[in-house]
Amino acid sequence: MYNPSYTSASLTSAKIQLVKSLFYYTIDKLYCCTNTNPSRREWLFMVYSQLNSKSLIKWLITFFVPIIVYLIPTTELYTAPLKIFFVITTFIIIVMAFEFFDPIIPAIMLPTLYMISGIVNPATAFGSWTSTTVWMIFGAMLLANVLDECGLLPRIAYWCIYKCGGNFTGIMFGVFFAGVALNFVTFCQAFIIMMVFGYGIVKALNLDLSKESALLCFAAMLGGEGAPSSFMYNPGYLGLAEEGIRQVVPGFFAKWYEMIIYNGPILLFFILFLFILAKAFNTKSIKLEGGKEYFQAKYQSLGPITNNEKKALVVLIVLMVYLFTNPIHKYPAAYGFMLLPYVLFLPKINVGTKESIKKINFSIFFFIAGCLGIGVVGGALGFGKLISGLVTPMLQDSTPLFALLVMMFFGMIGNLFMTPYAMMAGLSLPFAQIAVDLGMNPMATVMTLVISTDMVFFPYEVAPYLLMFGFGKISMGHFIKINTAKTLLTFVFFAAILYPYWNLLNLIK
Repeated sequence: MYNPSYTSASLTSAKIQLVKSLFYYTIDKLYCCTNTNPSRREWLFMVYSQLNSKSLIKWLITFFVPIIVYLIPTTELYTAPLKIFFVITTFIIIVMAFEFFDPIIPAIMLPTLYMISGIVNPATAFGSWTSTTVWMIFGAMLLANVLDECGLLPRIAYWCIYKCGGNFTGIMFGVFFAGVALNFVTFCQAFIIMMVFGYGIVKALNLDLSKESALLCFAAMLGGEGAPSSFMYNPGYLGLAEEGIRQVVPGFFAKWYEMIIYNGPILLFFILFLFILAKAFNTKSIKLEGGKEYFQAKYQSLGPITNNEKKALVVLIVLMVYLFTNPIHKYPAAYGFMLLPYVLFLPKINVGTKESIKKINFSIFFFIAGCLGIGVVGGALGFGKLISGLVTPMLQDSTPLFALLVMMFFGMIGNLFMTPYAMMAGLSLPFAQIAVDLGMNPMATVMTLVISTDMVFFPYEVAPYLLMFGFGKISMGHFIKINTAKTLLTFVFFAAILYPYWNLLNLIK
């Protein structure tokens, strides 16, 4: 007979109790039959009893998913080393997502497990530590601390907040458009500066880890990296793509403005997505202390610009000039962040202090370095070949829309295990070949691949996002929820708006 009091909550409780009973029964049988030390059995019972239902489910997922990955049989493409790589990586990614430990623990475990498992040598497992990206991020973290200490970062932040009207929604869009503008004039080289700027805005507003801080961090990430990398000319991305396409179409050359023409509409999608977030998080109800007048007063309270601020401003201007002139001198943007912040510590300048170094979150820095190793190891083990091998036979005789959506999907998956640059280098050639076989313009596949480099779920997938996460103003939960929503809606926007738009421009055929 139906009992109305037996609700879904009681069903859940019954299921949890059943799992516990099975666990106790299994432990009891295993340890009794093998005459194992009883004290160890009691210890396992004690550990298990301290787990609440949520943590129990999380730990079950953490171990269950890698086991499923391990059970997938190997093939000529899905080699044994790649299988072990996926097992280790999925385990660590889930541990990171559930935030079981301080970030430094999974960060050290990851390359260590790669090395101990024997799938790569120590130099490859810890290869991220020798990349310019890691030390660029360290320089950016140090620069942010120095600018904050000397007062220049809050001065810039208060001025921008005041100019944006002193309301939260205005600030959020102001941060986004500032990132788009800076990247336009620097050819997508302002991504690190924008993470520092976004952090300065959040800090100036005295926001703790919250939905408000998460929204502003996301606006800085979207304007500083996501939007520009999806539709603006990036010499690195397009250069790698051209090399791949030339293997299929000799003499191919992409003009710098073509990315803006073909992928420009995605900027409207990002703006629309920010409006959706503003509605979902009800940003109109977020009241900032004192409003516009308050931030004007805070700015004025800083007084005249100090000598230390002037010195820091000069270094900042030199850094921006270095980024602006990147197409001329051709040196990587990373070099600027690896050198100029340390100028502020030189004698007679003395803007940087010991406190600037001590305030760096080294736990997060290790986390960043460890995560970047995923792309290094994945590339070394042939993850790009696996993707191309899976995609090519799947798309024989398919429609252009289906083919591009599948490429976008595999680009999204590739992001989990490769750096964006590795994706452009490794997937441009097979994707271009598929396009030619289907009678499509290979430029369409490149534009699709470019969009997929920002379809992320976790901070580690893109270096600037890792830096923003490292500042400690956006939680893992908020990052995953917001970016998952953006990624899923990107598929919808592509099929409904961007693909028809490309047809109008005759890009597909």
